[in-house]
Amino acid sequence: MLFRYAKRKKIIKENPMDELIYPAYVDEYSSQEEDQGIEFWERDTVNYFLNRTEQEFPYRVYAMFRTLLYTGIRKGELGALLESDVCKKKGIAD
Repeated sequence: MLFRYAKRKKIIKENPMDELIYPAYVDEYSSQEEDQGIEFWERDTVNYFLNRTEQEFPYRVYAMFRTLLYTGIRKGELGALLESDVCKKKGIAD
């Protein structure tokens, strides 16, 4: 946008980004095979995961996963939460 602006204001003659060739992006994590249709965990899977997490990891990690699973909050939103955002009676404040 900066170069387009500079070209409109006649600060530069050509936009050097016009000739840019972007490399092809290959998503190494997506599968080329047919989707198996698994979109969510069953209740038993969630309970098993949380039980194992509680046994094998510090309580802080368990609390993080429990919050992620039961609230649907995104990991970036969870990372931005402060202790003052969490109320014991109401839960997570708006």
